[in-house]
Amino acid sequence: MKRLTSEELRTLESFQNDNYRGVTNGNVTNLVSILGKMEPEVAKTLIEQMPDAIRSMTEIANAYSQVIVTCIESSSNSVNSCYETEDFLINAFAQEMSKDIPIEDKKFFAGYIVDAAIRKEDKESEHRNSLFVFLGSLFGSLGIGAIIGGSIVACYKGKGN
Repeated sequence: MKRLTSEELRTLESFQNDNYRGVTNGNVTNLVSILGKMEPEVAKTLIEQMPDAIRSMTEIANAYSQVIVTCIESSSNSVNSCYETEDFLINAFAQEMSKDIPIEDKKFFAGYIVDAAIRKEDKESEHRNSLFVFLGSLFGSLGIGAIIGGSIVACYKGKGN
């Protein structure tokens, strides 16, 4: 590892970290807000470190998106399994209703068919809500990364570098 310059050390002091690997998104956000108030050399050193921070944010976002995709697939599989089960029950109850049985028994089976249809509808609503949560989380995390990256670029360009 290379020896840190005095500017790099001052930048790390502003993060209250011993190395750049421990820098968090919160550190970057706080620092971007005070970048214009820093000494030019410290700001320049900080900006030079940003590609690594942005690369890390990109890797985290990619990993997070894979988790979201897995959650969506799992939720879809759960919905499909529920539909198959409920459709099987509906068909079985409908077959029983088609037989020559007392009207009370037909009402009994009809009630189960209605219950199965309601469970299917509830499962669809649950799945839809899960998708909104998953996608909202993904876009939220990507949006935060884009805001931080855009702020860094804007500060960098504002310095005339």
